Amino acid sequence: MALARKDIEALLRLLREEPALREEMRVAVGLPADPWNRLAEAQRRTEERLETLTARVDALAEAQRRTEERLQALIDHVAHLTDRVGWLIGDALERRYRERPDAYLGRIARRLRLIDRAELDDLLEAAEAAGKLTPAESNEVRLVDSVIRGRAPDGSEVYLVVEASWRVDARDVERAAGRAALLSRAGFPCIPVVAGEQVTEGAVQLAQQKGVWQVTDGRAEAPGAA
Repeated sequence: MALARKDIEALLRLLREEPALREEMRVAVGLPADPWNRLAEAQRRTEERLETLTARVDALAEAQRRTEERLQALIDHVAHLTDRVGWLIGDALERRYRERPDAYLGRIARRLRLIDRAELDDLLEAAEAAGKLTPAESNEVRLVDSVIRGRAPDGSEVYLVVEASWRVDARDVERAAGRAALLSRAGFPCIPVVAGEQVTEGAVQLAQQKGVWQVTDGRAEAPGAA
């Protein structure tokens, strides 16, 4: 029997007003649950998974940051150790040339003797008094690693101005040449020398240009040898 329109409207109104009846009707006719509720539940689960994933990403980012900090600290420590080792090696080289100048610098001059700091001060103060050097220029000469007095092959007195470094670079050559030039101006004939275990290509070229002797591992090479 067909339902009248008014009966259908009454049923719909009753279903809207009575959720329990509406649920019984849904089950009776085999309708699925409210799709909107299922969508909301799926959205909730998605958001929970997203929050979990975000937390994991944040944790990974923090771990990465800590790893980078530790790596930078390690790099800084290694750099410090490298500098320290380089300084120790350079200091050992300086002592080697100061204590045994004839063994390493004998090809350049003979009867070599280290000029100690007090004697160097006397020479520089005399040069200042004579107007040959300014105080600033004297202080620059005082920064030299070693000044060694000896006799050139022709028998004349000569002073070796030595800059020693584990790895000789262009700056060492510049310092040796510049300080030797200042001491020569003060009236002391000088030969600039750089000494070390290694010499950079730039230092080799500059030494040739500026007339600086190179001593590598105890082997002396004159500026024009190349």
